[in-house]
Amino acid sequence: MCKPMIKLKNRFWLCLCLGLFSASALADFKVFQEALNATQTEKAKLLLVQETEPEVANWGVIDQGRFHHQKGLVLEINDQIEAAKQAFTQAIEIYEKDGTPNEHWVSSLFDRSYMDYLLTNDPKVYCPDRKAAVAVARKLGEAKALARALVRLAFCYQEGVEGFKIGLQVLDEAARIAQENQLAGSMTGMIHNATANLYRSKNIHDKAYEYYAKAYQAWALQGLKEDVQDMFNMLHNMVAESIKTGAWEQADGHVNQLFQMAEEHPDFRDFTFFAFYNQAQVTYAQNQFLPAIESIEMAQELADTTPETYFVKVLKGLRVVAYFRLGEFNTAAEYVAEAKQEIGDQASLQELLTKLQVVEAHQAGEYGQALSHLWSLLDQAAQSKHEFVKNAVALESVTFDQKIIPFQQQALADQLTIQQLELEKQTKQSQINQLELDKQIKENKINQLILTLISIGLLGLLLAFWLVYRSRHKYLDLSRTDPLTKIANRRHIMALGHQALKRSQEQKQAFYLAIIDIDNFKQINDQYGHVMGDQVIKAVVQVLRQHAEGGPLLGRIGGEEFVLMGPNSSFDVFSQLLDAARTHVAGLQIAMSEQTVGVTISGGYVGASSSADTLEGLMSLADDALYQAKAAGKNQMVLASRD
Repeated sequence: MCKPMIKLKNRFWLCLCLGLFSASALADFKVFQEALNATQTEKAKLLLVQETEPEVANWGVIDQGRFHHQKGLVLEINDQIEAAKQAFTQAIEIYEKDGTPNEHWVSSLFDRSYMDYLLTNDPKVYCPDRKAAVAVARKLGEAKALARALVRLAFCYQEGVEGFKIGLQVLDEAARIAQENQLAGSMTGMIHNATANLYRSKNIHDKAYEYYAKAYQAWALQGLKEDVQDMFNMLHNMVAESIKTGAWEQADGHVNQLFQMAEEHPDFRDFTFFAFYNQAQVTYAQNQFLPAIESIEMAQELADTTPETYFVKVLKGLRVVAYFRLGEFNTAAEYVAEAKQEIGDQASLQELLTKLQVVEAHQAGEYGQALSHLWSLLDQAAQSKHEFVKNAVALESVTFDQKIIPFQQQALADQLTIQQLELEKQTKQSQINQLELDKQIKENKINQLILTLISIGLLGLLLAFWLVYRSRHKYLDLSRTDPLTKIANRRHIMALGHQALKRSQEQKQAFYLAIIDIDNFKQINDQYGHVMGDQVIKAVVQVLRQHAEGGPLLGRIGGEEFVLMGPNSSFDVFSQLLDAARTHVAGLQIAMSEQTVGVTISGGYVGASSSADTLEGLMSLADDALYQAKAAGKNQMVLASRD
């Protein structure tokens, strides 16, 4: 995913640096680099590049190449991906003309490959530069550059058994170079990540998850700021593998980690986008389509924070299918044309495109065509299963585990010599041979089992297709519900509130919000105990739900504190609702174990007055009014003042 964006800093320092730089702008790349490092903002760096470029023709050849490479990096952090690719191409052409291998040539090839990855996500497009980078690195003869080049190249061998074998060989060479040159510590995470991708390409998801987790731990142990992006990427991949294996609790845990990292590192602009992206994937995979749509919409609001348009396209397609699976056919039809246009002929998204064609055909009343597309999906699933059996990569997986043991042990302990580790690998060869025999014996059983699973899968998919015409059940994920009161918890009510306020402002409708608190709740807990306190909370919520039924949104935002939102309501209706609920609560007598307690509530409320109002600002005003209600004697509802 995208590289971190640089924070905006002091404009005065920028002006000073530009002034100092202008006096020596014609010198060489070193002077330019020093000025660039001193420049604090992304746009200012771009301005510096533009002002310097006319003078670059007077520099040496290598300095010219380095300038264009640095220009590409600056364009990238300014989200100008196509222009960045052109700058890297200029640098590569300069190095090719000069013909002398150097590390900057290797870096330019990799960075252009990364731009092609962002633009296409297609290995056929971005892998030629990776192969060229390995060739240059071999001529250069620098161990670290070659090891890194080999690891990146390994991502390109994901098709077929032969590609898988070549990928393992490439990583084996990278591990050997790292061992011989004591690079294992810095290369551990990269090699584990590449290994995981090879396993994932062959649908060996448990092994893929294992190596993504190892890569995450390797970068976490390094403890460096520049490793934060890699750690986040590994969590992103671990969510995907957890979905593939149905480890839902594990997937939810990683999603929570993604949200936590997004909060801790706001300078990584697209972290929050990818947190919502993964939350949407987890809920969608569990057929929880309404929560999935909510997460998709939250992510789409942040789509401009990431240059990785591939994932934005996935979300647009996923939203269509989720609405369709909910039975909201007309809503699905509103978005299907846009999603199809976005996906286009991107090879890696053809399965999603086929699902969109099912939606489109259904909406047009072409049910035979819809079934034809559905059968195409089933055929793809069956073919994938057959390929998995035919490829028979299990033995290669075991073999590579043995090859990578020396690298892992050096990275973790460095207690054994390479010769000792090689001997250990040889002693395990007999075990590998035995595994091969077991594999041959069990192959027929595996084929039979896979065919049975395919048949069951076909029947299941057909049944799911027909059930979608009748199914209109909408349910929320238990994680979005307050366990005591069964109403929305803080995170969910805030998400619903943001959407409701936005709709009200777009449609120029009224929006009211109240914060309600149980009076003297601590005293109730202290005098009667927490069990009675829980009974009081549930009794108050029951009253609030009764009076809010059919319109306002209700959620618990604290221990004894609740928020009530009335989109498309009026002042009279909303204020009468609040007063009726307050009166009802004041008349309650809550009994438990021969003890009876009365209770009252207080609240503050406010209405949105302009399109500039935010949910947080309204809550702050309502909270101030709540304190006024408390100070005035409690058991009352106070309208917030906007003075």
